[in-house]
Amino acid sequence: MAEATKPVTELPTWKGLSAHSQKVGRLHLRELFAQDHKRGERLTAEAAGLYLDYSKNRITDETLSLLLQLADQSGLRARIDAMFAGEKINVSEKRAVLHVALRAPKGQSIVVDGEDVLPQVHSVLDRMADFSNRVRGDAWRGHTGSIKERGGTHATRNDRPRPNGRQYGATTCPTWSPMCRLRHVAERRRGTGEGQRDGKRLAGGFREEARKAARDLVDGSGSSRG
Repeated sequence: MAEATKPVTELPTWKGLSAHSQKVGRLHLRELFAQDHKRGERLTAEAAGLYLDYSKNRITDETLSLLLQLADQSGLRARIDAMFAGEKINVSEKRAVLHVALRAPKGQSIVVDGEDVLPQVHSVLDRMADFSNRVRGDAWRGHTGSIKERGGTHATRNDRPRPNGRQYGATTCPTWSPMCRLRHVAERRRGTGEGQRDGKRLAGGFREEARKAARDLVDGSGSSRG
């Protein structure tokens, strides 16, 4: 287990960084580029198809040196190694931090409490991929067999019907599910759209529409099933 360290603000280098920030805070980028014509080439990093240019920040070589010292005094490298090793570095919950397991490729191993967790992770990821592919490939449909019933055609305001049954445009919404109705009722309750014009006169309609949508959600009518 990685050893606990002092709070970062109590480390020796922190005081140096605080004093340094006061100094560089008064510098102008034009001055920094005039002093180092290759600054735009040196203060960059590239990895995994991403390009980072941090030359246009108030950063000097001294800044980078102090930051690296702070990372070393904080035990950052040991913490990173502990995370990848599956150690319980989440001290408040006393458990491992397994973000890396979600991104680790098949074939690697991350052991927690004597068990390799990656097979379980990839089992779930494979099921998620299978479900997504079936939805995109039209193999997964609603209980009536309709592709449109899955939802997701609310691309524009004109595609959405109003809760009172009228439409914003000429297009009928094919996904007028209970959840859609609840959402549109909520929009009206916030005073948007037609609710601004109708005001209190539609209050009873709002309540009835919300009750109906909620009942449909509870008893399952209008919901999509695979």
